[in-house]
Parts: sequence; structure tokens; C-alpha cells
Amino acid sequence: MTEHEVLIAGGGPTGMMLGAELTLAGVDAAIVEPSATRDREGGSRAGGLHSRTIEVFDMRGIADRFLSQGQTAQVVRFANASLDISDFPTRHPYGLALFQNRTERIMADWLDELHVKFYRGREVTGFVQDLAAMYNEASIVVAPLRFGAGSCRKSGGCSDRATSARPRSPCRSP
Repeated sequence: MTEHEVLIAGGGPTGMMLGAELTLAGVDAAIVEPSATRDREGGSRAGGLHSRTIEVFDMRGIADRFLSQGQTAQVVRFANASLDISDFPTRHPYGLALFQNRTERIMADWLDELHVKFYRGREVTGFVQDLAAMYNEASIVVAPLRFGAGSCRKSGGCSDRATSARPRSPCRSP
């Protein structure tokens, strides 16, 4: 592995979006994902996209990729109540039924187009910090990181699972 400016731990939708946004901003970002393949092991964790997510995808010019693969719904469920969102002040007043494994495949194709580096089948197992170089930007703690034979100036944790690095990570979560 080579050196990267930012290393993202976790290649789910959040990690992929962070990788894409950083790359589009001219930052050399790479994603580390324990799963060796694009297909989520154990199936999907989520069944759809919210209106705001579709808006963000639309701002990046990729909303149609998702809309063509899912089913829109203007009524959503919240706490056992049906909510009609058809009058929301947005270009996308609906949610989208689309399982996470399909969402991740579409996003992975987009990241391939952007040339975001993905290290699959690898897991971040530890951090080596230089406290003088530690930053706190927008409430996300990032720090220099050594990963295998590579390193980066900043790291971000986007993993939804308990990894072996989490107890030692500068990225704290509840």
C-alpha cells in the first residue's frame, strides 16, 4: 500500500460517500474495507434511501442511477404512523426502496469512475498517532495513521461494526 492523505476505515455507504467527496475535492483518499468483495456479507442492513440522500446524489449527478433501480414511495412509515411526504419542498418528495447491497454496488461503480482507491479484504487493526498533528474538523476526529506498509495524514472511521481497531482509535463512537 502507498501513502494517502486520508484513510477511511469502512467501505459502506457512508465511507464510500466520504471517499467520493474527498476525491472530488482533490484529496488523495483511500477506503479500507474488511469485506473482500463488493457484495455485503450477511445481506442488507438498510432497505431504502431518504429524500435528502436522493437530493445529495442529485447534486452529484448520480441520483438517476439509484432511481432507475428502486421503487419510489411518497408515504413513509415512522413510529408505526404513515407520513405523506409528497408536499415536501424538494425536487425529490419521496423515499426510495432500494436494498443497501444494491446501493453499495451503484456507489462502488461511481467510485471506480472517480478512481477512489479501495483496499478490500483488509481491516484497520491499530493507529499510531502523532498528537502534534491531530485535528478536529467538524466534530470528526482525524489523526495520522499507519496501516500495514502504508500511512496517511488523517483517518476517518465510517465502520458500522466493532473492529479490532475501534478501542484504540482516536475516532470515538457511542
